[in-house]
Amino acid sequence: MSLTGSSSSQKELSASRAGGLHAVSGKSLLWLFGVFFVGLLLVLGLKVFFADLYTQLEQRGANERSRLFIGEEIVRGIRGVETDVYRLASASNAMALKRIRQEIETQIRKLENDLTVLKEGGVVRREIFLNIEGRDEMV
Repeated sequence: MSLTGSSSSQKELSASRAGGLHAVSGKSLLWLFGVFFVGLLLVLGLKVFFADLYTQLEQRGANERSRLFIGEEIVRGIRGVETDVYRLASASNAMALKRIRQEIETQIRKLENDLTVLKEGGVVRREIFLNIEGRDEMV
């Protein structure tokens, strides 16, 4: 019985292995390709969606950095006006008073421009006066 039992069990085993490898029908192959393409389109769609979100986030970050820069310029301008007001108190002659007033007016115009840019958009310039031979200022 063991000889016949082993040969019949081998036939059953080989039949079960052969049964595991089914031939793929055309209909199931179409379904498989359909699911693959739907998944591929879903992945590509998500990539485009998140790339757009990343671009928007990057743009907002750049705008916030620009606003921060403009805010720093406004604070720097206010400090400059404050310094010039203290210099007005210590000025001794009319020419010094006139020059300091002109500097204050220039700084106030720049402050107004910076506030307008912050509110409506535009361009802000920072001028740095240098103590380098051949270059008086840097913009």
